[in-house]
Amino acid sequence: MKLIKVLTITLSLVLILGVCPVVQADDGNAEVELKVEVVPPPSPPRGGGESFTRGTGCNLTIDVVDETTLADYNCEDGIILDTYYTSDAGNNVTLGLDIGTRVACGDNVPERLEVRLADQPPPALGVTLVSPVYNLTAYFNGVPEPVTFEPPAGLAINFDMGKVPENTASVYVAYYDEEHGWTRLDAPGGLIAEAGMAVALVGHFTPFAVLAVPRAPLLVSPPLPPPPLARFELRDLDINPNNVFSGETVSISVRATNIGDLGGQYSLSLKIDGLIENSKVIVLAAGQGQEIIFIFTPEKPGSYRVEIGGLEGSFLVKVPPAEPVGYWWLIPLIIGLLLALWAFLILRKKREQAA
Repeated sequence: MKLIKVLTITLSLVLILGVCPVVQADDGNAEVELKVEVVPPPSPPRGGGESFTRGTGCNLTIDVVDETTLADYNCEDGIILDTYYTSDAGNNVTLGLDIGTRVACGDNVPERLEVRLADQPPPALGVTLVSPVYNLTAYFNGVPEPVTFEPPAGLAINFDMGKVPENTASVYVAYYDEEHGWTRLDAPGGLIAEAGMAVALVGHFTPFAVLAVPRAPLLVSPPLPPPPLARFELRDLDINPNNVFSGETVSISVRATNIGDLGGQYSLSLKIDGLIENSKVIVLAAGQGQEIIFIFTPEKPGSYRVEIGGLEGSFLVKVPPAEPVGYWWLIPLIIGLLLALWAFLILRKKREQAA
């Protein structure tokens, strides 16, 4: 009886016909059966679902802050033939292109991609820049051209954790254009950034940076309006008289009216030449008015300035006239002298008649 030995050999072969051939050999004592299983080729790489031909001879220079990588691509359609990640010397910024990514400048394929620090960073209003601003530019025939990536390229930027404000709600990579300002970029799914690193997908050339966005302020209800209060109005300042002699009294009056919705008290002061001479407190119901009178006696001549609650006036004080000298006591003396003279004349006349 012959012993049948079956050996199964798995070969990575691509056969046109899906046939599993059997090879038999006879060694005189045993029969060996070789069974070959054909394993299909590996699935196409990520990026477009197509197979890519290497060695086409076209290269794309990727320059990230003076650190360069030479990437192979298909000369006809600009499809990258391998996966390339290029970082600057300090690993602060990294640009990644996956195999199968199509890079295009319009209908052309760029010969160079550059990531550079921006000389004049765009303004950031309402947000905080926590990383340098980088410009991504493509060159075709030595001239800067707009570039697109399909699918988007990956961009990772390190940022300074010390620059992130305490009230920050989120940190992300954003791009800038003059029409819309800073716009947030999508982050690649499934990729977890390290602390101090932000990642994003970029599809075109533009300035990029990491932004810290503050929390939205809490909505606080406006305070309730205060209850209606008493409000007082002063008018009709009157100074009587406005010309006096020193030592005479002056009456100074003003009318106060409560024009508010509630009753209340009001304090007002009489100021003479800027100094408070007297004060009074009045209590008035809503809509009620009252005349307040102050009495002032000036001692010195001059012009006096009056103020009550913002109302102003003035009065004049003069020197009193000199009092007349008292000669009334001379009147009886003169009358007595006249009577004595009259009596002397009568007596003399009688003597003359008697002689």
